[in-house]
Amino acid sequence: MNHLEDGHPFQCECSRRYTTARFASKCCGKSCTDLRDGTVTAYDHEAELAAQALYMRQLEESAKAAHYECSCGERFNEVEHAKHCRKCRRYTGDSCKEVWDIDTDRIVWSR
Repeated sequence: MNHLEDGHPFQCECSRRYTTARFASKCCGKSCTDLRDGTVTAYDHEAELAAQALYMRQLEESAKAAHYECSCGERFNEVEHAKHCRKCRRYTGDSCKEVWDIDTDRIVWSR
C-alpha cells in the first residue's frame, strides 16, 4: 500500500509523509508537497502560532464544560460518562466508584 492510499499524501522536504499539510510543512520548517496534485505549501510560522493558540482555546473551553469528575480525576460533561470512565476500567479493572460535581464539590453519584 502506498502513502496516498493509507492517508498520508503530504510529503515534507525530508521525505517523511503526513496526513495534513500543516504537520508536513512543520516537520522541517520549510515546505511540503501534496503528492496527489503536486501543490507545494510553504511553512508559515505566524499561521502555526495561530493554530496552536486556537487549539489551546479549544482545550480551555472543553475543560470549562467538564463539570463532573470521576474517581481517577478524569473530567466529563455528563454524569453518565463519568460513571463509565475508561481510565478507571483500564487501570483498576473496575468502573468508577463515585462522581463529583466540581462546581459544588459534592458527590452526585456513587455505587
